[in-house]
Amino acid sequence: MGKPEKHIILRITNEGVFYNKEACIPWAHTNFPPKNTFNFNERSEIFWKARLLSFDAGRSLLKVAIVDYDTEGQRAAFARQKAKFPFRNLLFSPLQWETLEPLMNIYNKQLFQPILESPKTWRMTRSSDEDWVDFSEPEEQKTRIDLHFEYPLNKAVFKMGSVEVEHQVKELPEQTLTLPIENPNILPEFDHVKPFFAKALGKKKIEVHGYLEIDEADHIEIRCQSKEISQINDKFIATVRKLRLEDAIFKPKKITVEKSLFTPEEYFEGFDEAELGNTIRQSDKDLLTELLESEKIRNRKQLLYLSGQLQSQGTGLRFTLSPKFGFLFHVEGETMDHFIWELLNSHATYIWSIDRPGTSLQHKFRLIEREINFIRENGRRVYLDHARNEDLLFSKVNHENSESGLVDGFPKWRVRVGEVLV
Repeated sequence: MGKPEKHIILRITNEGVFYNKEACIPWAHTNFPPKNTFNFNERSEIFWKARLLSFDAGRSLLKVAIVDYDTEGQRAAFARQKAKFPFRNLLFSPLQWETLEPLMNIYNKQLFQPILESPKTWRMTRSSDEDWVDFSEPEEQKTRIDLHFEYPLNKAVFKMGSVEVEHQVKELPEQTLTLPIENPNILPEFDHVKPFFAKALGKKKIEVHGYLEIDEADHIEIRCQSKEISQINDKFIATVRKLRLEDAIFKPKKITVEKSLFTPEEYFEGFDEAELGNTIRQSDKDLLTELLESEKIRNRKQLLYLSGQLQSQGTGLRFTLSPKFGFLFHVEGETMDHFIWELLNSHATYIWSIDRPGTSLQHKFRLIEREINFIRENGRRVYLDHARNEDLLFSKVNHENSESGLVDGFPKWRVRVGEVLV
């Protein structure tokens, strides 16, 4: 016996698709055509009943099939429902045009073709050869135009489940056609990080193959594919995310606030949502884990040890942007709280220690931030030679043999760090 079907009530508006009174999925985050090409008639509210087909948590994508296009009586159920796992993207399985069309007052059927059910064709025959009767439509004559061209990736538009390119063919000189290249892994937010897709592909242009078929009524059927777009899967997207992450880390965005310590949330809030593209917003531990996979990190062992063996479980990581990108770890000793600053590819580890009783952890973070601010403004040499805070016990542990490929200085570094952490 199969699993029981699960359903959700959707409210359809020109703003987008609501799955409760507050939560709305914009049309740009669905596989509908561009919003400026259609408009729903909102003289009465539109509710659809949808069967849940699948949910992809990694892409925050819910796939549904509409089973009822007229569920106005489900207002109460709609008002009560809550998504167990909130989603940002919605993919509709093929829709029924004869039911969808009356709900709209502006539309272009050609643009809806990729998400419509295929029409059924009927043919009736009699078995006797002499009185054979054909009730089918005569075979329609179609003109086929083959396509093969290159297109700049930075001009392509990433939609829900497809990439769109524009192309003009000599047989239709007055039209610029929008050609969809389908791939279910594509999300609209990828449009904001296209340079990293080009970097992962190793090329700035994609190759497009396909054809157009034009019938006697001038309806155009489009079929296109691209070997570059077909490469975009979960593994490829992970590569793009890694490239974007490295760019954010090694070329950090300048944040104008007077602040030295950041949580991941605080740092990524410094990006416009469009610039970020929702591709690197991660927890502190996930960010560090992914970062340490980079071959550019020379002090990987130190960072792994500090984050895995020493970092206090109840405290989130903080990181700094200047003078270099780095992490601040918090370690609870028996008598003191220790704050360990490890910059990427640095030659030394800085440790500040404060007596555990007396002040709150947040106050201690503010004290450490004050020290880092001084270093940012005056330099490490000035700090090491002159600056001392009586409330803090400061230690510096060098990375010996950090440039040597023959001698591993990590064991000695680990022992010296352990001697400080009391």
